[in-house]
Formats: sequence, C-alpha cells, structure tokens
Amino acid sequence: MKSAAAQLRDRAKAAFDAGKIGAGELARSLQRARQMEREYDSDWTASEDEALRRAVIQGKSYESISHMFTNRTRNACLGRARRIGLSHPA
Repeated sequence: MKSAAAQLRDRAKAAFDAGKIGAGELARSLQRARQMEREYDSDWTASEDEALRRAVIQGKSYESISHMFTNRTRNACLGRARRIGLSHPA
C-alpha cells in the first residue's frame, strides 16, 4: 500500500502529464508530498517503532499499545503501523 504522500505525488504527476494542472500546481503538490513525508517520519523514534512492532506481533490491540507510549493515541499507533507495513492484530 502506498503512503498518502506517494499517492499525492502520483496523482499530481498524472494530472500534469494529462495537461490538467500546470507546473506551479505540480510544484506545490510535490512540495506538500515532501512535507507529509517529513511529518510522518520525524515524529516516531526507532525505539518506538521497534516497541510498536513487538506489540503488534504479540497481538495486542492498538488501544493497549497506545498506553505503552507517552502522548500516543490509538489512532497514532494504528497509522504508524500502517505506514511501516505492519498488519493489524487479530
């Protein structure tokens, strides 16, 4: 599954190639995609990613996983798991 940033980048390039948007709009879309990637990746540390991986592998719910971290919600854990390619707990 592609990230939201990759999807935005692909849609913008396709629209530009089809003549639906100009170079300025393409540049703004690509800049937004880069910003999205930085936002997604900069917030989680490698040790948090590893703890998330271990918890998902153990089959813990995202609600219980969120309690392992300071300032991480269930949705933040779920979103991060999706972005790094982890499957959902059963």
